[in-house]
Amino acid sequence: MVAQQKGATPSSTGGSGQWVTGLPRLGFISTGGRVANAHFDSLREGLRQAGQIEGQTFLLEARFSEGENDRLPALAAELVALPVDLIAVVGAVTVRAVRRASAAAPRLVELATAARIPTMLPADLEPCEPLLTFGSSLVDGVRLMAKQADRVLRGARPGDLPVEVVTRHRLTINRRVAREIGVTVPPDLLARADQVVG
Repeated sequence: MVAQQKGATPSSTGGSGQWVTGLPRLGFISTGGRVANAHFDSLREGLRQAGQIEGQTFLLEARFSEGENDRLPALAAELVALPVDLIAVVGAVTVRAVRRASAAAPRLVELATAARIPTMLPADLEPCEPLLTFGSSLVDGVRLMAKQADRVLRGARPGDLPVEVVTRHRLTINRRVAREIGVTVPPDLLARADQVVG
């Protein structure tokens, strides 16, 4: 989600709190941590691909709750007080759901594999090593959000932006797991997969 703060202008302040003329300031809030944060990395990469250069065409203020969601209101208040020109947020409800699934999935996959039962999980849970993962990726969603943020940074009004959704669904097949549980993956399914590992 991308939201523009009322009253903010393209002449915001820099990371040091001093005024930096002409550079819009983008705020980002995540329920995860800064290190190995795929959503934060995807946002920055998407902005780079759109021609935005951090520190040259915009300033970035990121806040991370490190899994402590009760901190989110205070982190949001920090960004509003700076101020920032717009705020990009990875939906907390969706992220919490993925985090809960991520916590339980490795053990479930381990038990299923030991019992030679095929497993299928949502996209982004490939590290849990199920037989298949399928669905739209939060990473792709954040890349789309970066495109919307780029348009606002260039002067577009958020209310004028079209509604966009992630339409790509990714299929990943783990051949090592298939061999381990004695499953033969049909060649036509392998050919249609976006990624085959193992």
